[in-house]
Amino acid sequence: MRVYLPTTLAGLGRLAGSGSMGHELPGFSVTDRLARWWADGGDLRADIEELEYAATVQAATASLQLLDATAVAEGTEPARRIVVVAEAAGFVAAEHVNVDESAPGAGTLPGPLLIADVVAVHVDTPDASAAVRTAVAALADAAAPTSHVGLVLDELADHQLAWYAPDEIGQVLARLHG
Repeated sequence: MRVYLPTTLAGLGRLAGSGSMGHELPGFSVTDRLARWWADGGDLRADIEELEYAATVQAATASLQLLDATAVAEGTEPARRIVVVAEAAGFVAAEHVNVDESAPGAGTLPGPLLIADVVAVHVDTPDASAAVRTAVAALADAAAPTSHVGLVLDELADHQLAWYAPDEIGQVLARLHG
C-alpha cells in the first residue's frame, strides 16, 4: 500500500542515516474514507492520482505540526513541509467515526519504515518558506481563531511540493542544511 508520511528535516536525516524510521508512524493513504470525502456525495470512482494527491496534501499539512515553531521562526529549522512516500504493508486506516474530518486518509504505519520502501520524497521549494513560517506560527498560537488558521493553511495550496527520487535524499538534506 502506498503511504504518505509527514516528517521533518531531522526525521528525513534519520531515515537516510539509519535506513529506517520509527514505529507507529502517523501517516495517510488512499482509504475508503478518503474516497468518500473526496467524492463528497458524488461518484466514488475518483482518479487514483487525485486521491493520492489528497493524501499527499494531508501529510504535508500534518508535517507542519511536527516543525518546532520557535526554530522555524528563528531560522534554525528550515520552513519546509516534507512528506516521505513509501510502499509499505501494514498501514492501519483510522476508519472509525471520531476521525478528524479534515484528515480522512489518516492512519498509522506500525513501522518501522525502511528506506528500501521509499518511492519518493516531497519537499517544499524555497518560495514556500514564508507561507510555511506563517502556517507554523498560526498552528502554534493557541489563541489564533480557527478561521485564521484555515486561511493561512489555504495559502499553502499555492505552493506545490517538489518531487525527489529516493537516491536524491542526500542532495535534499545537503541543500536544506546548507
